[in-house]
Amino acid sequence: MTDKSISFKSAKGLLDHFDLGNETPIDVDDVASKLGIDVEDHQFEHSDDIVGEIAFNDDSPVIRINPNQNKYNSRRRFTIAHEIGHYCLMYRKNKISEK
Repeated sequence: MTDKSISFKSAKGLLDHFDLGNETPIDVDDVASKLGIDVEDHQFEHSDDIVGEIAFNDDSPVIRINPNQNKYNSRRRFTIAHEIGHYCLMYRKNKISEK
């Protein structure tokens, strides 16, 4: 189930909406999937210092992860969660500005 029509005021709101519980570690790949966000490894041509980014391919969100900067699973999870946060905040801001 993907849900692109909602916004969240908090991480807890997102977890509650998808009934993901509060046990750690949170499966951030599952959260991204439920939000309709693809996650992919990506080699950034201009800078290897980029850890990750949220981008859009034909209006579909994708989190691009630099594997050179995310060698450890905990770092990869943090980067995905961080980019999900950007997505939720950006989506919320856009929905508010449309009103």
